[in-house]
Amino acid sequence: MMSRLSNMNRRARMLLGGLGALVLLLVVLFGAVQMNEEWRANVELAMANNLSGAAVGCDNALFVLDVTVADNTPWAPGQAFNKIWRMRNAGTCTWTPDYQWVFVGGVPMTQNVALPAPYAGPGATGDFLVPMVAPTTPGKYTGYWQLRNPGGALFGARVWVTIVTINPAPPPPPQPVGCTGIPNISSFTASSTTITPGQSTTLSWGLVGNADRAEIDQGIGGVATPGSVNVAPGGTTTYTLTARCGGNISQAQVTVNVVGAPFTVTGVSAFAEPSSYTGLCPKTIVLRGVITTNGAGDVTYQWETTTGLTSPSARISFGGAGSQTVNFPWAIGAKGKGSPSGRVHILSPVDTFSNQAAVAINCQ
Repeated sequence: MMSRLSNMNRRARMLLGGLGALVLLLVVLFGAVQMNEEWRANVELAMANNLSGAAVGCDNALFVLDVTVADNTPWAPGQAFNKIWRMRNAGTCTWTPDYQWVFVGGVPMTQNVALPAPYAGPGATGDFLVPMVAPTTPGKYTGYWQLRNPGGALFGARVWVTIVTINPAPPPPPQPVGCTGIPNISSFTASSTTITPGQSTTLSWGLVGNADRAEIDQGIGGVATPGSVNVAPGGTTTYTLTARCGGNISQAQVTVNVVGAPFTVTGVSAFAEPSSYTGLCPKTIVLRGVITTNGAGDVTYQWETTTGLTSPSARISFGGAGSQTVNFPWAIGAKGKGSPSGRVHILSPVDTFSNQAAVAINCQ
């Protein structure tokens, strides 16, 4: 029976089309069949995608894929993980950070129940990352998420994350008791190191010996060895497998090249040094920004502060995918207390902003 339900769950998203969608909807509404919660959720998502695709308006969103954490992934009690969904903007309005990715039902597994949406124009996709922690009580948990526009209205497909907290926790990778020295990574590969946007590849790694633990960056986290995971990066991405034995580490890397992806800024953040100051003014605060791109190209940016200061635009060149730091000396001279802030405004190749980097000032 469970195998039959599982097959039904996998096929639910493909069953809604034309007259078949109407028949299945009537069956669900009138209770002619008994369906488990997961089946109902898959039916709901398939209906949302079908209906959203047919009713294009200002705000609309379609589910594309689970970038991380497939349904029913097992986690140890209290284990942290990053859940990432990829959604497509099927409307006519651009998503900005004024839009939010919000928890709408089930079990949140996070304190961040409303996060700013990434920039995505009509037809583009955006990745929505939520840091989560597995509940401490064994069981199956599902949380539902959806987009919300600046006016507070929910829209688009409602998606979910389903995990299983198991007890006892999964056994650690087979390791010699009391590892000493340098860990040994037998292999770390990708099934395809060159893909196009929207495609996925499988990362695989062999046994990691003489190590306390092993983990992979880019939101994957701790892993058992040997093992594998499917990934679908939005741009050229390097994955690093790190094995640790006390203070000793070994690393292996594999780069997945996404060809045909347009040059873009994939991340921008800002912070102030120092983040607080008490003393005589004027005082120069250094704002630092970290800009990350998916490949080679030029980025134009400027600094903007809450005191009304806007720097001249500047350009920084990237020879390939990676991150660079930009600085802005900010002289604060007014007496008194306050918490002014500044941010990096990316002007091209996309229009986006960093977080506000605040500094607590007490000028005497």
